[in-house]
Amino acid sequence: AYARAPVAGIAARTYMVLANAGDANGAAQLADKWNAAHPKDVTLRVASAQMSQVRKDIPRAIAQYRAALEVDPDNVQVLNNLAWLLQQQGGQDAAARDYAERAYRSQPLNPSVMDTLALTLLKSGDKARGTQLLRMASNLDPRNSDIRLHLVQALSTSGDKSGARREAEPLLKLAPSATARVEAEKVLSTL
Repeated sequence: AYARAPVAGIAARTYMVLANAGDANGAAQLADKWNAAHPKDVTLRVASAQMSQVRKDIPRAIAQYRAALEVDPDNVQVLNNLAWLLQQQGGQDAAARDYAERAYRSQPLNPSVMDTLALTLLKSGDKARGTQLLRMASNLDPRNSDIRLHLVQALSTSGDKSGARREAEPLLKLAPSATARVEAEKVLSTL
């Protein structure tokens, strides 16, 4: 399909197939060729960053997201993912917060963007705004167990034990092995 119609979507799928099949060299060659021929397109830079993120190659993912931002500095997905990775890494809190704020200014009602910004704020000590954003994100996407867990953790850290318990209730109805449930139970055991 790629040979007949070399378009961004098919190139990205071909890249993913090669990478998932263990052909890292073939995937890299395809990405390099695509990026050279289409310098204004970030499709394969983002696909490469996402694949690196899944494979826990965080330095490569960060580098790919930064390369994508050079081409498309207002790409919300890239800003958000880069902010998330940087805040998880630690030591790059100012950069993480800057990227998260930029994503939030672009999409202020996107729960995932709100979640990322909230976590960067909490990490930098702005508990009030971080918790407020998590409440809003959880209200916008009440079935997102990761966002709800982050809210439970923020409420617990800020000393709002009853709020943490209340927000944890839906998580305690998840399957016993669900990560969000296990983490919520850990938080509740410390209250």
